[in-house]
Amino acid sequence: MRSRWLPTMPLHVANWLAEPDVRALDRGDRADLIDALCQSWIKGCAVQVPAAIAVVYAVLWPEMAATQAEHVDGYARRQAQTAAARAARYSVTESVTESVTEPSTESVTEGSPSPSPSPTPTLEQEQVLLINAEPLTASAGAKRKAKATAEEGASTDSFDAFWAEWPKRVEKQAALVCWKKIRLDQVPAVMLGLQRWKESGQWDEVQFCPNPDKWLRRRKWEDEPPPRATMTRGGKPPLTEEERQAIYDLFQA
Repeated sequence: MRSRWLPTMPLHVANWLAEPDVRALDRGDRADLIDALCQSWIKGCAVQVPAAIAVVYAVLWPEMAATQAEHVDGYARRQAQTAAARAARYSVTESVTESVTEPSTESVTEGSPSPSPSPTPTLEQEQVLLINAEPLTASAGAKRKAKATAEEGASTDSFDAFWAEWPKRVEKQAALVCWKKIRLDQVPAVMLGLQRWKESGQWDEVQFCPNPDKWLRRRKWEDEPPPRATMTRGGKPPLTEEERQAIYDLFQA
């Protein structure tokens, strides 16, 4: 059998021993007083006690009874508040559930024709719709695939072609790293820019050709090389082939 709820009995040692009447009792009478107070606390009313502790009991029990009444009232008030809050939550949840599950009904004016349902397409119509939609889907997929392919990095095979055309083949691994950062759709522009720079005559002497990684990192294929006529070295026009051959023959003599 489950017992009813009771608040904690406010019996503190310090307060207990501070009472002069309690201190005047012997050990056995104190035990009888504690037992009588506990029984009164559980039953909620005064009990019969021996004459030796009757005076002290008559002073202490009314105080403890008032404390118990306050605790019980507070507990009942909290229980009522909890029940009201639970009922409010249940009513809100039930109203929301009913609003969601309740089928929507449209008011139909008396005498007005009811709306006719939309016709269901036949099998032939569905096939025509699918046939017309397939080219659009395929076209969109092809465009996405082409865009993704164009945004991919340049391949090693295209780098081999670039490396074969480069006049000064140094720092190959560094050039390969820079090459892979180039988009695949930029490879034709890079190769055309390389041909322009080779045909400009600025790299006729290999020592004046930059390293390939530096040329790629600076995107020099987008620049136009200077014309041959304006290329000077130290403010003088470049040597012709005949002048170069004469200097070579002079040092060979």
